[in-house]
Amino acid sequence: MQSVFPITYMKETTDVVVTLHSSFSGTMGITLFDNEDGLPYATATIHSSTILLMPNEVIVKNYAENEGILDFLLKNNIVSLTGKIVKTGYVDSEICIIHPKYVWGTDISYIPDEFICEPFDGAFAD
Repeated sequence: MQSVFPITYMKETTDVVVTLHSSFSGTMGITLFDNEDGLPYATATIHSSTILLMPNEVIVKNYAENEGILDFLLKNNIVSLTGKIVKTGYVDSEICIIHPKYVWGTDISYIPDEFICEPFDGAFAD
């Protein structure tokens, strides 16, 4: 099943398919495709070979032609903020956690905190 969401940019609304992909280094990425013609609409994430990410983390490109993409991803529960920000070129970019596809587009605000997955910090409890 494809995940199709409306996105508005410059007062024009387009239905996009949100897809995940893996880069050559194994990090995840998010790309949006136009649902009507299948052409790429936007690449929502940045790849960096110098920034270490957890397998479920991405760096969101929320500047230039992608301004507002972070709000779109958050509103549709595709990602959540980690509170981590990295310098990418001349701008600061958010590191986000990719949610499982089954919660995309749903309101997860009613889910009790004990059911929300926290980012793995790399340490195991003794």
